[in-house]
Amino acid sequence: MSAQTLLVTGANGDIGRYVVNQALAQGRTVFASIRNEAHKETFQDHPRLHFLIMYMDQPDSIHEAFAEMDRMLNGSPLDAVIHCAAMESPSTVEFLKPEVLEQIIRINSVGSLAIMQASFPRLRRSGGNLILASSLWGRISGPLVSAYSASKWALESLGEAARRETRHMGFNIVLANIGAVKSRMMDAHVEDVKTLLNNASDEEQRLYAHAYESHAEMTKKFDSVAISVEKVSDRLLAIADNARPKARYKMGLDARLLTALSWLLPSSWMDMMLGIGKPKESGLSYRNAD
Repeated sequence: MSAQTLLVTGANGDIGRYVVNQALAQGRTVFASIRNEAHKETFQDHPRLHFLIMYMDQPDSIHEAFAEMDRMLNGSPLDAVIHCAAMESPSTVEFLKPEVLEQIIRINSVGSLAIMQASFPRLRRSGGNLILASSLWGRISGPLVSAYSASKWALESLGEAARRETRHMGFNIVLANIGAVKSRMMDAHVEDVKTLLNNASDEEQRLYAHAYESHAEMTKKFDSVAISVEKVSDRLLAIADNARPKARYKMGLDARLLTALSWLLPSSWMDMMLGIGKPKESGLSYRNAD
Protein backbone atom coordinates (compact mmCIF):
# COMPACT_ATOMS: atom_id res chain seq x y z
CA MET A 1 0.00 0.00 0.00
CA SER A 2 1.29 3.46 -0.86
CA ALA A 3 -0.55 6.50 0.47
CA GLN A 4 -0.18 8.89 -2.45
CA THR A 5 -2.79 11.42 -1.30
CA LEU A 6 -2.64 12.62 2.29
CA LEU A 7 -4.37 15.06 4.59
CA VAL A 8 -2.06 16.43 7.28
CA THR A 9 -3.64 18.50 10.05
CA GLY A 10 -1.66 20.99 12.09
CA ALA A 11 0.68 21.59 9.16
CA ASN A 12 1.91 24.84 10.73
CA GLY A 13 3.31 22.88 13.71
CA ASP A 14 6.74 21.29 13.85
CA ILE A 15 5.70 17.69 13.25
CA GLY A 16 3.02 18.55 10.71
CA ARG A 17 5.40 20.74 8.71
CA TYR A 18 8.02 17.98 8.47
CA VAL A 19 5.39 15.44 7.45
CA VAL A 20 4.15 17.76 4.70
CA ASN A 21 7.62 18.53 3.34
CA GLN A 22 8.78 14.92 3.51
CA ALA A 23 5.59 13.68 1.80
CA LEU A 24 6.06 16.19 -1.02
CA ALA A 25 9.69 15.13 -1.42
CA GLN A 26 8.46 11.54 -1.80
CA GLY A 27 6.15 12.53 -4.66
CA ARG A 28 2.88 12.49 -2.77
CA THR A 29 -0.05 14.90 -3.01
CA VAL A 30 -0.70 16.68 0.29
CA PHE A 31 -3.65 18.59 1.67
CA ALA A 32 -2.31 20.63 4.59
CA SER A 33 -4.60 22.13 7.21
CA ILE A 34 -3.54 25.53 8.55
CA ARG A 35 -5.23 28.09 10.80
CA ASN A 36 -4.90 31.15 8.59
CA GLU A 37 -3.74 32.31 5.16
CA ALA A 38 -0.50 33.73 6.56
CA HIS A 39 0.77 30.22 7.28
CA LYS A 40 0.93 29.54 3.52
CA GLU A 41 3.90 31.90 3.29
CA THR A 42 5.98 29.59 5.50
CA PHE A 43 5.85 26.85 2.82
CA GLN A 44 7.45 26.82 -0.60
CA ASP A 45 5.05 26.75 -3.53
CA HIS A 46 4.49 23.23 -4.81
CA PRO A 47 2.05 21.93 -7.44
CA ARG A 48 1.04 18.98 -5.22
CA LEU A 49 0.50 21.03 -2.06
CA HIS A 50 -3.02 22.25 -1.31
CA PHE A 51 -4.03 24.24 1.76
CA LEU A 52 -7.21 23.94 3.82
CA ILE A 53 -8.19 26.44 6.48
CA MET A 54 -9.33 24.55 9.57
CA TYR A 55 -10.17 25.79 13.04
CA MET A 56 -9.91 22.76 15.30
CA ASP A 57 -12.23 24.27 17.89
CA GLN A 58 -14.98 24.68 15.25
CA PRO A 59 -16.30 21.33 13.94
CA ASP A 60 -18.24 23.06 11.14
CA SER A 61 -14.96 24.51 9.86
CA ILE A 62 -13.45 21.01 9.76
CA HIS A 63 -16.36 19.53 7.81
CA GLU A 64 -16.33 22.46 5.38
CA ALA A 65 -12.59 21.95 4.79
CA PHE A 66 -13.16 18.26 4.05
CA ALA A 67 -15.91 19.20 1.57
CA GLU A 68 -13.49 21.61 -0.13
CA MET A 69 -10.91 18.83 -0.31
CA ASP A 70 -13.50 16.55 -1.95
CA ARG A 71 -14.06 19.16 -4.65
CA MET A 72 -10.33 19.39 -5.34
CA LEU A 73 -9.95 15.60 -5.39
CA ASN A 74 -12.82 15.36 -7.88
CA GLY A 75 -13.45 11.68 -7.22
CA SER A 76 -9.85 10.64 -6.52
CA PRO A 77 -9.32 8.78 -3.23
CA LEU A 78 -7.93 10.13 0.00
CA ASP A 79 -5.40 7.50 1.07
CA ALA A 80 -4.52 8.61 4.59
CA VAL A 81 -5.10 11.23 7.27
CA ILE A 82 -2.28 12.15 9.65
CA HIS A 83 -3.84 14.18 12.45
CA CYS A 84 -1.16 16.25 14.19
CA ALA A 85 -3.07 19.39 15.24
CA ALA A 86 -3.03 20.09 18.99
CA MET A 87 -2.33 22.76 21.58
CA GLU A 88 -1.07 22.87 25.16
CA SER A 89 -0.89 25.39 27.98
CA PRO A 90 1.07 24.33 31.08
CA SER A 91 -0.46 25.00 34.50
CA THR A 92 -0.86 23.48 37.93
CA VAL A 93 -4.32 22.02 38.48
CA GLU A 94 -5.15 24.38 41.35
CA PHE A 95 -4.49 27.44 39.20
CA LEU A 96 -5.70 26.05 35.87
CA LYS A 97 -8.32 28.39 34.41
CA PRO A 98 -11.49 26.53 33.36
CA GLU A 99 -11.64 28.43 30.08
CA VAL A 100 -8.12 27.26 29.22
CA LEU A 101 -9.05 23.64 29.91
CA GLU A 102 -12.18 24.06 27.80
CA GLN A 103 -10.18 25.47 24.89
CA ILE A 104 -7.65 22.63 25.00
CA ILE A 105 -10.43 20.03 25.14
CA ARG A 106 -12.26 21.73 22.24
CA ILE A 107 -9.16 21.67 20.05
CA ASN A 108 -7.45 18.42 21.06
CA SER A 109 -10.49 16.26 21.81
CA VAL A 110 -13.67 17.67 20.22
CA GLY A 111 -11.69 18.80 17.18
CA SER A 112 -10.22 15.31 16.88
CA LEU A 113 -13.72 13.86 17.03
CA ALA A 114 -14.72 16.03 14.05
CA ILE A 115 -11.57 14.93 12.16
CA MET A 116 -12.44 11.30 12.81
CA GLN A 117 -16.09 11.66 11.80
CA ALA A 118 -15.13 13.42 8.57
CA SER A 119 -12.36 10.91 7.80
CA PHE A 120 -14.29 7.67 8.24
CA PRO A 121 -16.53 7.75 5.12
CA ARG A 122 -13.63 8.86 2.92
CA LEU A 123 -11.24 6.21 4.23
CA ARG A 124 -13.90 3.53 3.91
CA ARG A 125 -13.87 4.22 0.16
CA SER A 126 -10.08 4.11 -0.14
CA GLY A 127 -9.24 1.51 2.52
CA GLY A 128 -6.72 3.96 3.96
CA ASN A 129 -5.29 4.78 7.37
CA LEU A 130 -6.17 7.39 9.98
CA ILE A 131 -3.17 8.14 12.19
CA LEU A 132 -3.94 10.03 15.40
CA ALA A 133 -0.85 11.74 16.78
CA SER A 134 -1.31 11.23 20.49
CA SER A 135 1.35 11.58 23.15
CA LEU A 136 3.24 10.02 25.98
CA TRP A 137 0.85 12.15 28.06
CA GLY A 138 -2.08 10.23 26.60
CA ARG A 139 -1.00 7.28 28.75
CA ILE A 140 0.22 8.94 31.95
CA SER A 141 0.08 12.43 33.45
CA GLY A 142 2.57 14.68 35.18
CA PRO A 143 3.08 18.10 36.74
CA LEU A 144 1.89 21.11 34.70
CA VAL A 145 0.51 19.03 31.80
CA SER A 146 -2.87 18.09 33.29
CA ALA A 147 -5.02 19.85 30.66
CA TYR A 148 -2.99 18.57 27.72
CA SER A 149 -2.89 15.08 29.20
CA ALA A 150 -6.65 15.08 29.84
CA SER A 151 -7.29 16.03 26.21
CA LYS A 152 -4.99 13.28 24.94
CA TRP A 153 -6.57 10.69 27.24
CA ALA A 154 -9.88 11.67 25.66
CA LEU A 155 -8.36 11.25 22.19
CA GLU A 156 -7.07 7.82 23.21
CA SER A 157 -10.55 6.77 24.34
CA LEU A 158 -12.18 8.01 21.15
CA GLY A 159 -9.53 6.37 18.98
CA GLU A 160 -9.63 2.98 20.69
CA ALA A 161 -13.42 2.84 20.73
CA ALA A 162 -13.63 3.87 17.08
CA ARG A 163 -11.01 1.30 16.05
CA ARG A 164 -13.06 -1.47 17.62
CA GLU A 165 -16.33 -0.13 16.21
CA THR A 166 -14.96 0.09 12.65
CA ARG A 167 -12.80 -3.01 12.74
CA HIS A 168 -14.41 -4.69 9.70
CA MET A 169 -14.97 -1.58 7.59
CA GLY A 170 -11.79 -1.86 5.54
CA PHE A 171 -9.74 1.02 6.95
CA ASN A 172 -7.39 1.40 9.92
CA ILE A 173 -7.21 3.70 12.93
CA VAL A 174 -3.79 4.03 14.55
CA LEU A 175 -2.71 5.81 17.74
CA ALA A 176 0.84 7.15 17.84
CA ASN A 177 2.13 7.87 21.35
CA ILE A 178 4.88 10.40 20.68
CA GLY A 179 7.36 11.24 23.40
CA ALA A 180 9.59 14.28 23.69
CA VAL A 181 10.53 15.65 20.27
CA LYS A 182 13.53 17.83 19.53
CA SER A 183 11.62 20.74 18.02
CA ARG A 184 10.61 24.35 18.36
CA MET A 185 7.50 23.16 20.24
CA MET A 186 9.66 21.63 22.98
CA ASP A 187 11.72 24.81 23.24
CA ALA A 188 8.51 26.85 23.37
CA HIS A 189 7.17 24.62 26.13
CA VAL A 190 10.25 25.27 28.26
CA GLU A 191 9.85 29.01 27.72
CA ASP A 192 6.13 28.79 28.53
CA VAL A 193 6.92 27.10 31.84
CA LYS A 194 9.51 29.77 32.70
CA THR A 195 7.01 32.51 31.88
CA LEU A 196 4.32 30.76 33.89
CA LEU A 197 6.57 30.62 36.94
CA ASN A 198 7.66 34.26 36.56
CA ASN A 199 4.05 35.43 36.27
CA ALA A 200 2.68 33.19 39.00
CA SER A 201 1.29 34.73 42.13
CA ASP A 202 3.33 34.64 45.33
CA GLU A 203 0.94 32.01 46.66
CA GLU A 204 1.34 29.74 43.65
CA GLN A 205 5.13 30.07 43.75
CA ARG A 206 5.10 29.27 47.47
CA LEU A 207 2.90 26.23 47.05
CA TYR A 208 4.15 24.84 43.76
CA ALA A 209 7.82 25.75 43.39
CA HIS A 210 8.61 22.03 43.68
CA ALA A 211 6.30 21.25 40.75
CA TYR A 212 8.06 23.75 38.53
CA GLU A 213 11.45 22.45 39.64
CA SER A 214 10.54 18.81 39.04
CA HIS A 215 9.05 19.66 35.66
CA ALA A 216 12.23 21.47 34.64
CA GLU A 217 14.31 18.47 35.67
CA MET A 218 11.97 16.09 33.86
CA THR A 219 12.19 18.21 30.69
CA LYS A 220 16.00 18.04 30.84
CA LYS A 221 15.84 14.26 31.15
CA PHE A 222 13.42 14.01 28.24
CA ASP A 223 15.61 16.29 26.12
CA SER A 224 18.50 13.87 26.41
CA VAL A 225 16.42 11.05 24.89
CA ALA A 226 14.12 13.12 22.68
CA ILE A 227 13.39 11.75 19.22
CA SER A 228 14.07 13.97 16.22
CA VAL A 229 11.13 15.48 14.38
CA GLU A 230 12.50 13.94 11.17
CA LYS A 231 12.24 10.42 12.64
CA VAL A 232 8.69 11.08 13.83
CA SER A 233 7.76 12.30 10.35
CA ASP A 234 9.32 9.25 8.69
CA ARG A 235 7.48 6.87 11.01
CA LEU A 236 4.13 8.57 10.52
CA LEU A 237 4.48 8.36 6.76
CA ALA A 238 5.56 4.71 6.99
CA ILE A 239 2.42 3.97 9.00
CA ALA A 240 0.34 5.73 6.34
CA ASP A 241 1.77 3.27 3.78
CA ASN A 242 1.21 0.17 5.92
CA ALA A 243 -1.72 -1.96 4.74
CA ARG A 244 -1.82 -3.75 8.11
CA PRO A 245 -0.56 -1.28 10.72
CA LYS A 246 -0.48 -1.98 14.43
CA ALA A 247 -3.17 -0.38 16.57
CA ARG A 248 -0.56 1.65 18.46
CA TYR A 249 3.01 2.85 17.98
CA LYS A 250 5.26 4.36 20.65
CA MET A 251 7.79 6.86 19.33
CA GLY A 252 10.79 7.77 21.45
CA LEU A 253 12.58 6.01 24.29
CA ASP A 254 10.65 7.96 26.93
CA ALA A 255 7.30 7.00 25.41
CA ARG A 256 8.24 3.32 25.28
CA LEU A 257 9.78 3.21 28.74
CA LEU A 258 7.37 5.33 30.78
CA THR A 259 4.16 3.96 29.28
CA ALA A 260 5.37 0.41 30.00
CA LEU A 261 6.50 1.24 33.53
CA SER A 262 3.22 3.02 34.30
CA TRP A 263 1.49 -0.38 34.10
CA LEU A 264 4.14 -2.16 36.15
CA LEU A 265 5.33 0.18 38.88
CA PRO A 266 3.49 1.50 41.95
CA SER A 267 2.45 5.14 41.66
CA SER A 268 5.09 6.19 44.19
CA TRP A 269 7.80 4.72 41.96
CA MET A 270 6.40 6.50 38.93
CA ASP A 271 6.56 9.75 40.91
CA MET A 272 10.27 9.19 41.33
CA MET A 273 10.67 8.36 37.64
CA LEU A 274 9.10 11.74 36.85
CA GLY A 275 11.41 13.49 39.30
CA ILE A 276 8.68 14.40 41.78
CA GLY A 277 10.19 14.97 45.22
CA LYS A 278 8.62 15.63 48.58
CA PRO A 279 8.00 19.30 49.48
CA LYS A 280 10.68 19.20 52.18
CA GLU A 281 13.23 18.30 49.50
CA SER A 282 12.60 21.70 47.94
CA GLY A 283 12.91 23.43 51.27
CA LEU A 284 9.16 23.98 51.45
CA SER A 285 6.61 23.32 54.15
CA TYR A 286 2.87 23.27 53.59
CA ARG A 287 1.88 22.70 57.21
CA ASN A 288 -0.69 25.33 58.12
CA ALA A 289 -0.09 26.94 54.75
CA ASP A 290 -3.75 27.79 54.43
